[in-house]
Amino acid sequence: MAGRRKPGLWVMEGNWSASVRDVRSVEPVLSALQGGRRAHHAKRHINDPDDLAQALKQWGQRQHDMFNIGYVALHGSPATVHIGRKSLDMCELGERLPPATLKRKALHFGSCSVLNIHYKRREALRKALGVKVISGFTTDVEWFESLAFELLLFDALTWYRRPSDAESYLKKTHSAFAKRLGFVMVRG
Repeated sequence: MAGRRKPGLWVMEGNWSASVRDVRSVEPVLSALQGGRRAHHAKRHINDPDDLAQALKQWGQRQHDMFNIGYVALHGSPATVHIGRKSLDMCELGERLPPATLKRKALHFGSCSVLNIHYKRREALRKALGVKVISGFTTDVEWFESLAFELLLFDALTWYRRPSDAESYLKKTHSAFAKRLGFVMVRG
């Protein structure tokens, strides 16, 4: 990676349950990537739908260009994320974002089933959010398995210059794992 800037992750994570004893977080993935000198990160805590909209708007600002990969770590269902007891349709969220601010960004949903929608709706979702790439899962994923896969995903996205090369690598070396989780990537 000599001669190129270290990639950055813009992380948007909410609470995984209402219990104060539930300390689950995507921090281990972020620590591994930073410790391995693969990527740096900025993290935003998401408490409600407005927080997510604001975090995406901030991510699109020029001063945050070094964060080329977004990571939404929330509960999910088809085309929707859940923040506490509130649900947010991702296409509707896209309507709240300034046009073209995320056009060079890749956005991963570390959420159950968000991309369990027809492939044409996935493309419509990618366009609505204004990103170059979206990725995520079509199934309800198990916590540790999804974290393990996301470490591999972000390692590939930070190593390869093009998301298509990262996707090819994942299909070649981790295809059974990706298939079991229902991982998909949609590129523009």
